[in-house]
Amino acid sequence: MDVELRIEVVGAQGGSVVVPDAWIYVRQGSAITVGHTDAFGRVRALKANKNASHPWEYTETFVLAVGAQVDFYHSAGKAPIANAVLSEQALSTAFEPITVPSPAPQTVQVGGTGTNTLAIAPLAKITLTPHVLQLTSPRELDIVPVTFTSFSPTYQTDSLRQGNQAFPAPPAPPFPPLSPTSPGLTETEDAVARPPTAAVRPRERAPRISGTVDAAATRVRIRVLDAQGNALQLRANGNSTTNVTEVPATLLPAGSGNRGFQVDLLFADPPRSFGSVQVLAIVDGLPKPTLEAASYLLLGIEAALVDDAETNLDGSQLGPIRDEADDKIVIDFLVSPQGAATVQPLNAAEQAARAAQLVGKNATQQATINRAWTRYQSDKAKASNRGDLGAQTRVRRMVCHDIRFRPRPLPSAPTTQVQTPEMPMWMGELHLAGLSRALCEEWLQRRKHALPPTPPPAAGTAPPPAAPLLTLSFNWALAMNWDAPNSAATTRPFTYNQTFNASVSIALDLDNADVLKGVTNNVATQAFGANAPTALQFPVTTRRAPQVRFDDQRPWGRLAGAQAIITTSVEFQPPITVNNDEVIRGGDAALAIQQLQLDNVAYRPGNDPQGTAFVAPANLDIKVPTVRLLGTTPNAAAVNALIDALVAEFITANPTAARLGLLTLARWQNTVRLIINHESIGMQHFETRGAARRTFGLVAFGHEQHQPLFGAPAGFGLGQLDNPPVSRDQMFDFLEGLRASVDLIMDAKARVAFNLVSPHTTTIAAATISAVFQRQMVRAYNGFSELRFRNGAFELFPTTSADRLQYCNSVLGTTVQYNGVNVAAPFTAADFGP
Repeated sequence: MDVELRIEVVGAQGGSVVVPDAWIYVRQGSAITVGHTDAFGRVRALKANKNASHPWEYTETFVLAVGAQVDFYHSAGKAPIANAVLSEQALSTAFEPITVPSPAPQTVQVGGTGTNTLAIAPLAKITLTPHVLQLTSPRELDIVPVTFTSFSPTYQTDSLRQGNQAFPAPPAPPFPPLSPTSPGLTETEDAVARPPTAAVRPRERAPRISGTVDAAATRVRIRVLDAQGNALQLRANGNSTTNVTEVPATLLPAGSGNRGFQVDLLFADPPRSFGSVQVLAIVDGLPKPTLEAASYLLLGIEAALVDDAETNLDGSQLGPIRDEADDKIVIDFLVSPQGAATVQPLNAAEQAARAAQLVGKNATQQATINRAWTRYQSDKAKASNRGDLGAQTRVRRMVCHDIRFRPRPLPSAPTTQVQTPEMPMWMGELHLAGLSRALCEEWLQRRKHALPPTPPPAAGTAPPPAAPLLTLSFNWALAMNWDAPNSAATTRPFTYNQTFNASVSIALDLDNADVLKGVTNNVATQAFGANAPTALQFPVTTRRAPQVRFDDQRPWGRLAGAQAIITTSVEFQPPITVNNDEVIRGGDAALAIQQLQLDNVAYRPGNDPQGTAFVAPANLDIKVPTVRLLGTTPNAAAVNALIDALVAEFITANPTAARLGLLTLARWQNTVRLIINHESIGMQHFETRGAARRTFGLVAFGHEQHQPLFGAPAGFGLGQLDNPPVSRDQMFDFLEGLRASVDLIMDAKARVAFNLVSPHTTTIAAATISAVFQRQMVRAYNGFSELRFRNGAFELFPTTSADRLQYCNSVLGTTVQYNGVNVAAPFTAADFGP
């Protein structure tokens, strides 16, 4: 006679209780048959051609013959323990031998006058021994994330020469009249960087699994099984070089009848481990072995920052992932400037050398020798300060992104196209490595069928909407900063730190047919819900919008040549804006994913393997190594065209300014072009001469390649904006820097010149007024005065320093003859500028 089975265990208070939603393993000989209990403890068999790991597909009748000698085991996970595990000889005694009993008659109430015994269906009660073993954290069917340890402080500098090894200290200057030499860099900036050593590379963390077990247990062993039931390769700790398939858990102090245990799972090959897994716990020390398994989704989680414009300048296509093979050598200086060394008196040996040189020389020769020794004293201090600055040299390997430019309309004159800078077309990505579309759908099905039944709504009310089966949210933060060559100076130092951030939230769900909702061409079109992001409309309107993409191929980690694995990518587009306006920023940029939540629970990062220990991470952010922004300037013709447009813009915006009428539009444009060309070393907004230690006076400043052109003590960019101090926009945006220079020339400096000439416009010839106005304005841009009005005429009377006396000649291309600083000289028509 065949009977169906109802599974019970002995309850904590005595008696027996049914075992719902459990896996039942029936061994007859060497064969193991798997069943699953329903809500009433009745064992059900798998429907034909269905997935044996899906408990909801066990819907068929499961029967055994009365009197059959069979062995039973049961487990509570969301997927069955593999038969291969249960068949291991060492675990075979986990089963309980039971003889299938005869069915007991069941009584039902059929009326108010008494009871009747009815044969409904043959149902035998099987009572099994309960076991205290449960995997409790993370919750079953959760995502178990594998992340990388934080990038160490030396990750971007390791194996690269630093300090004076990169920029050697200059030797002491030779005795005069020779000029001192300064050694160059020993690293080649912009070259491909040597890779870091393995010791400083990030390593995968070890997710922690916790549970409870019978207090009498003496050991808990942990395995991780893949979807086929094969044991994944693990490492016992960070020092291990041998793979194992089983690691011991740490037993915690016993409590009332049970004790906790925990284990840190360090995977030997994480990318090959990602996917649907079971964590199997095996308990020793009890009368017989006890097993339990819990199902999880093991995924790698990391971030990436790509520049879509690297693939296509219209921003419509996915940018490439950059790894260590793309790292370039970048040079900067930790503390700049350096200027502690001052001019010191000659020592005894130097005095003797000078005295020997002076012997037998005439007065003129002696004056020349003494000047050379004075320069030598100054050069010694300069060399010392350059040496101190060399010790501050930092050499990093970095992915570099370009601040590009393209023709765009000038907002004040939409028909005028000018070269306009633009930030990289960045797209951030959060990678769920190992998650394919098919796996996501299958996992959500598991979650859906594991939910408790929803109670019916109250009469007359609609049921509340069901929560999504998987939610993911995080904040992203893009921290940008740069310390200028004068950042440690006292004269208008420039340094900035600015963080751009926002939040992202997605939800994934199934439709009534258990199929992923809203997925088209592997893009989850509905994942962002009502807050679906739109593409940024700058610098072009063709940029793509962020997506949630299934079945991407992405490398795990930054190791050059790392194999790409299947990944689900959650994208976000960082807008570099202030008050919703596009801005340009430079220097360094570091992306971090913060406050990641999975199903509204903060993600639990694994512990960092440090030798034989596992240490909780101090920083939970998921980071991308700091990248470097490189500035480039359009060619001189494009810069001149931009200057002309900005001069016209200023004149249009100030139609009543009398000073502007003293020069024609063409002459205004030419004058501004000449000033900018002189100030900028050939129309450059960014440094192109390479990293260098340059002195101003005795102080050594560290100039950085591809960063804003610097002129000590505080000048930056094309116009060498200095006083008032340069703003962030003017520093990195050559258009805004030029606009500020044009405004400075045509407003503040032109007002100074206008104040000189305006009282005399009716008595002095217009050509002279125009020439005086132009020259005085040019000198004012350098911070001084060029002419004065005396005895009815304008005369040269430069109030500058001797080293700057020829500034106006250099800018305007004239050959005016000065009589000296603060000394009058005539100013004639032959001296007029262009």
